[in-house]
Amino acid sequence: MANVSFMAHGIRLWAEYNASDYDDIELLAITLDKDSTNIEPLLGSDVIELAYSAIDIDLVEIEAYRRECQQEMRV
Repeated sequence: MANVSFMAHGIRLWAEYNASDYDDIELLAITLDKDSTNIEPLLGSDVIELAYSAIDIDLVEIEAYRRECQQEMRV
């Protein structure tokens, strides 16, 4: 389970997700910056799409970090 922050309509939100691989991403919750209440059911599809975009970016950054660590271990 991972979290990534993103902005939607000028509000900082957090997307909690689970991803076993890039094809199987499960959005678990969207919460406000300082509140753990899941507001995802109240949000429109535009905000949910922003959450998935933030998750995709997060996964790409995690993979790049893993590759960098592997290269450093080889040196």
